[in-house]
Amino acid sequence: MARHRRPTHRRPPLRGARRRPRPRAAAAAALLSGMVVAGLVTGITVTTRPQLDDGPARLGAAGIPTGGPLVPSTGPPGRSPASSSGRSAAPSAEAPGRPPTTGTAPAAGSAFGGAGAGSAESGSAGAGAADRPGGEAGSAEPEAEHGGGQQGSEGPPAAGLRGSSPVAPSRPGATGGHARGDEVSLLWSDEFDGPRGATPDPATWITQTGAGWGDREMQCYTTDRRNLAADGHGHLVITARREPSCGDAEFSSGRIETLGKRTMRYGYLEARAVLPTGQGAFPAIWLLGSNMPEVDWPASGELDVVETVSTAPTTVHTNVHGVDESGAHWQATWGRGGMHDAGVDLAAGFHTYGLEWTPSALRFIFDGRTIRTFTHDDVPVWLWDKDHYVILNVAVNRDGAQATAADYPQRMIVDYVRVFSARP
Repeated sequence: MARHRRPTHRRPPLRGARRRPRPRAAAAAALLSGMVVAGLVTGITVTTRPQLDDGPARLGAAGIPTGGPLVPSTGPPGRSPASSSGRSAAPSAEAPGRPPTTGTAPAAGSAFGGAGAGSAESGSAGAGAADRPGGEAGSAEPEAEHGGGQQGSEGPPAAGLRGSSPVAPSRPGATGGHARGDEVSLLWSDEFDGPRGATPDPATWITQTGAGWGDREMQCYTTDRRNLAADGHGHLVITARREPSCGDAEFSSGRIETLGKRTMRYGYLEARAVLPTGQGAFPAIWLLGSNMPEVDWPASGELDVVETVSTAPTTVHTNVHGVDESGAHWQATWGRGGMHDAGVDLAAGFHTYGLEWTPSALRFIFDGRTIRTFTHDDVPVWLWDKDHYVILNVAVNRDGAQATAADYPQRMIVDYVRVFSARP
């Protein structure tokens, strides 16, 4: 089925009306036809201008060094000492890493400077070539760190997609349900279209704070807009910085989640993002069961839509955590089909990361392609028949200890998060 696309905002012709030929258009068509014929004769490949689905090139990251060997953790994702629950309300144990992806470079004119969108992969929603633009990735701080530029060429989102708002009737915060026949509804989304320096929409997100999270992570999560804010060009920027922070942490960063605000049970989640892969950076897009405050992790279940690590900057990691028949922690691990090579540094451009969730299967999607599937037969206990909430964060793992001043800041740039009743 067709993927969700932002509109081009061109007025369609009236039905039955015949469009008058335009001399310039006719001349251009003749010229293009000639180029195609010439290409067929001479072997030259004629490429078309990137489409809106390719997305704007909005990143502009400096070259990012990568670290040592990949060592995924074995415990629950980022938790605080005050709680044994997973990467949710409070930090505490350990958990495996998260996957990277490939896609369009971020656009000229956002806070990220740099330019050039690439071609979209067939079937992808907003994935493009991964050109790494020059210059340091921009900051979402109210005071621009890097100079301006012209805004990217992508048009505004469709009505109902701007900002963070539900687009289909449903009980407050809920996103469960199924499409009727072939009908697919956008249940809720956040397009991060706030002004520069705006904080995440409190109707959708809560901001986690504190240090002492699992996996021997080195960051303190803060509410500082230097760590977590809109860039004013349709993106949320989560920035990890090497600086003294709370709890003797050596890094500051950001983490938001929809716990108590919005949930998902069945349907399709898609996020379009640039993920940092610099030394120690450990970004993730993932979900935890909404009952986690009551049953704790891992009984809540965990779905890692994507995790990336600096030691494998081209690898999209996916994972599922739950329990076995005895109630002990169980995970699918990265090593059993959970490492997809994107063929390009995931920090070089935007990619789409998706989760298709049905009563019988979990399918992980990268740039429009299914890269991993779980059914009831693949897990000891099926926990995925209840609401889950969404989490976005940039942690810093123990490889951050070897980071240099040039490695930071590291930025995760999120174009949108969308939840549909089924995969479009």
